[in-house]
Amino acid sequence: MKKLVSRYRKTQSVADRPRSGRPRLTTQSQNNLLRQIALQNRFDDLKTLANKFNHLARTNISQFTVRRILHKYDLSRRIAARRPLVNNIQKAKRLAYAKKYIRQSISLWSQYKFSDEKIFSTSNNTRSSSSLEKHPKNSTPNA
Repeated sequence: MKKLVSRYRKTQSVADRPRSGRPRLTTQSQNNLLRQIALQNRFDDLKTLANKFNHLARTNISQFTVRRILHKYDLSRRIAARRPLVNNIQKAKRLAYAKKYIRQSISLWSQYKFSDEKIFSTSNNTRSSSSLEKHPKNSTPNA
């Protein structure tokens, strides 16, 4: 309490005085520009965002500065999960299936319903698959 009274007598205020420190590299308007760039390019990494920003704002900030600024806006960069490539066995099976059914009539395919499904897992391997299921007798086939 004694320090607070002493500060008030010296400065006529109890508010914190400005502290010394390194000046900011970017202004608030530049921070807003960086935020817009990040929102428009959701899958770019920090280095790419820094390069785009440096080119537009004619400044030179690092990817770490970009990360700190985006963190203030609750934005963070995430690396998109990679889909596993189709291996040679799967390619051969798909080709054999296509060759087997290439000459079939449309009436055969109208009995099936094609849909895309997303498989969710707790591991890093996220895969999309498509399913093929036969229509029940009482439903109408796809046109």
